[in-house]
Amino acid sequence: MHPNPKPRSKNAQSLNARFSEKPIKAKLACGLYLVSTPIGNLSDFSARAIEVLNHADLILAEDTRNTKKLMNAYGIHGAVERADEEATASAIHKALLLLEKGGAVAFASDAGTPSICDPGQRLAQAIIEKGCEVFPIPGASSVLAALVSSGLDARQFAFLGFIPNKSNARKAFIENALGMPMTTIMFETGPRLLASLEVLAQIAPQRQIAITRELTKLFEEKRRGTAGDILVHYQTNGTPKGEIVIVVEGAEVAAAIFDGEALEAKIIEGLAKEGIKDVSARLAKETGLKKRDIYQLALSLSKKAD
Repeated sequence: MHPNPKPRSKNAQSLNARFSEKPIKAKLACGLYLVSTPIGNLSDFSARAIEVLNHADLILAEDTRNTKKLMNAYGIHGAVERADEEATASAIHKALLLLEKGGAVAFASDAGTPSICDPGQRLAQAIIEKGCEVFPIPGASSVLAALVSSGLDARQFAFLGFIPNKSNARKAFIENALGMPMTTIMFETGPRLLASLEVLAQIAPQRQIAITRELTKLFEEKRRGTAGDILVHYQTNGTPKGEIVIVVEGAEVAAAIFDGEALEAKIIEGLAKEGIKDVSARLAKETGLKKRDIYQLALSLSKKAD
């Protein structure tokens, strides 16, 4: 939703007057500054981010309480305007009024890098469409922190956002992730972690994954292993609280592990319990190999066994 440049109410007229009359500090180039914030440890806030918040003509925040705490910790003064999902249209309107005068607007994420699963993306898109500049202020990112600490291949990766809540959508989402050739990264919550791990372990029990939470904080947790082993751990010890990042090994890497004798051993093991079609379908999802190739190998091994 993009703002109407003409005020349609007394509130809008008041808003126009307030931001049209606001003096411009002229310390920063005109544009929107997407300010990355710490994901836990306040020491991860950059000197440039502090400078931007100190000199911005307007500070927008997904969560004003968190941003004010951060600003207080660094002695940054100034009002913070709400810009969460419900207030994005109003925030865009405020920002455009200041940008028309050559002002600088800062948007601070709740935690991490703006525009990744937060309202910053809509704000940036609206500013760009109006011909204004958007400046990234790099910093912490739970996505990248989880990836690099997972030990999994980081040469190619895909961030998929939050895993859906409904069971059918969750299964389809995870199946899609497991079929991707590159490492995938997704968000989950503590209460739903077991449900997602059960799907991962059911489809690809031997796929390597990493679970990370509370990164850079006092009780930082990182757990690495196969989907099956990680599921057993949390079934035994209980699920953690808060938001969690799941990193999943890519299908091409998993397929390479099951080449040759290892794959044959898996097929023979599966044929003792399942039919050829079921074994082929399951191992295709688990390894990322083509189903028909596994089927032909399974058929050959079955004939040899007879």
